[in-house]
Amino acid sequence: RTIRISQCLLCWQSMPEDQAPPTPNESPNVTYAQVHEFTAQLQAMHAQILALQGEVEHLRNAQTNVVQALTVSVGKVQDDRSAAFFNQVFNFSRNIGCMQSVLSIDNLRHELRQWKLAASPESRALSAKNIRHNFLRSCSLLVSDMSGFTRITKEEGIGQFLMLTKQMQAMCVPLMESFGGTLVKVEADNLFVIFPSPHLAVLASMHCQASARKYNQERRRNDQLHLSMSVVHGDLFLIPGVDLFGGVVPMGFELGEDVADKDETLVTEEVVAVCKKQAVIDGLVVFEQAEPFVHGGKNVGVYRAVPVLERILPSVTSCSMPVLNPQINSEEPAEYVALMDERMHHPSKAAQIDAQLKKRFTERSTVLVIDLHFDDSESKGNEEADLLLLDSIVRLKSEAARLCEKHCGQPVASMQTRASPCIFALFSTSAAAFSAAVDFAAICCASDK
Repeated sequence: RTIRISQCLLCWQSMPEDQAPPTPNESPNVTYAQVHEFTAQLQAMHAQILALQGEVEHLRNAQTNVVQALTVSVGKVQDDRSAAFFNQVFNFSRNIGCMQSVLSIDNLRHELRQWKLAASPESRALSAKNIRHNFLRSCSLLVSDMSGFTRITKEEGIGQFLMLTKQMQAMCVPLMESFGGTLVKVEADNLFVIFPSPHLAVLASMHCQASARKYNQERRRNDQLHLSMSVVHGDLFLIPGVDLFGGVVPMGFELGEDVADKDETLVTEEVVAVCKKQAVIDGLVVFEQAEPFVHGGKNVGVYRAVPVLERILPSVTSCSMPVLNPQINSEEPAEYVALMDERMHHPSKAAQIDAQLKKRFTERSTVLVIDLHFDDSESKGNEEADLLLLDSIVRLKSEAARLCEKHCGQPVASMQTRASPCIFALFSTSAAAFSAAVDFAAICCASDK
């Protein structure tokens, strides 16, 4: 068939323009030698085409390899630049948090000093009014806690839970801020966030819970995030960027830390009453009455906030890198954040990174814990009771830090800046810690007199 078609083509090329070419069934007047020559030419041309195709394919492969190499190089440069940029932003955020902490504490100490040294009852009352104006707030407080600490640390070590904590922060903090929340402090796996209105705190909680459910899909048990939350509303003392205490804070912390189950949000009656007046929350959240909660010897009405799942859309943000937030970053060493970031991006290196974490951030020390207790029986009815308590905490913490350093101890900075009546300090020996405790107890007894 190939020979006959070749014969037809050869005859057609040699014929005049006005003569039609022969069909394959015709027998053209062509010698076998001509056919053989033309066939050889076609084979040669075919071989050249194949050779050219091979060269083109080779060039294409070479071009692909070059492009891939350039892509890897550019990607590495971009990754290096991204890492450098993240480090710069992290250090900036850390410095802001540290400066805010120092300024807020110094401002509080200055205000308390003016109040104590007031020359007259009128000026003392004015100073007390200024303190309350600057530090007393009426707002909603959301407290979140993570579940599974004991099980996860026992099965996989503390590094796994620390990474989950960073992932929780990366997911929840931006969501809470999108609803007007302000992160005040972080204690271990707890977040303390204030909101201008109860319904915003409840909506933020519902979206965090929905996002955690979506995040947990198709993840193994020890990689999942489970949150326990509470929302309360009322007065509290707020040291911006440092701490909050008094008022509704103890109740909110106990509800979120001890009472709420995993994947549950508990709210008080006051929060429910305000939320029912907000049209924006209607149809999004259902409030179910829970078991009564006893706080301070009184029964507190508690409700379980249940989201309407088909209307609460989860928004899982990137949990692949630590969150940038001054309140969080101010208490984190840069090396720790870098290791957590690497652990998030490279799960296969978990064991190696955990070994680095243990080597760098684990030490064998004696821990001195001082919990301050105050007798408020004499302060009932005293309008300045809250200021007296606050002043005692700030003063005794300064004394405790001085004594710890005298006995070669080191107060934990993150707890020292808190207004909570608790002090943590590290010592190389138990004898030094015991001596510091005895000296501090003597100071407390002297102050009582």
